Amino acid sequence: MTSPQQAAWQVLGQELGSPVLALILGQALTSSAGVPAGEWGMYILTESALHYRHEPSQGVLAGMIKIDRADQPRLLGFNRSEVLACRYHQGTFWKRLFAGENDFITLEWSNGAPPLSFEPLEGGGAWAMQVNQHFQLPQKAL
Repeated sequence: MTSPQQAAWQVLGQELGSPVLALILGQALTSSAGVPAGEWGMYILTESALHYRHEPSQGVLAGMIKIDRADQPRLLGFNRSEVLACRYHQGTFWKRLFAGENDFITLEWSNGAPPLSFEPLEGGGAWAMQVNQHFQLPQKAL
C-alpha cells in the first residue's frame, strides 16, 4: 500500500516523465534562471533533471482581491549539464538570532547565469546531498 506522499510523487513523476527522487519547498532569495526573488516553489530532483515548479496562490484572500499579476504556473527544467554546483549553507544559532540568516541552498549554473539561492522550508541539507550525489557534483561548502 502506498502512502499519500508516495502517490503524489508518482503522479508528479508521471507528469515530469521521470521518477521523483527528492522534493523540497522553498522561497527564492535571488532571481536567476527564470525564478524571481521572493517566489515560493518546489525544487524537484528526478532521475533525468532538476525541476522548479511554481503554482500561484489560490488562497481565499487572493480570490477576493483581483490583482492583475502575471503570476502563472511555471515548470522549469535543468539538465545535469546545466547544474554546476549545489551548495547548502547552514546558518548558525548566532546568525539566526542577530542577522536573521536561515539555512539556504545555492544552485550554480554552467552557463554563467547568476546563482539561484533559496531558503528551504525544511530538510535542505538532505535535499542538497541527494542532488550532489545523483548528479555527481563536487561537494562545496560556503
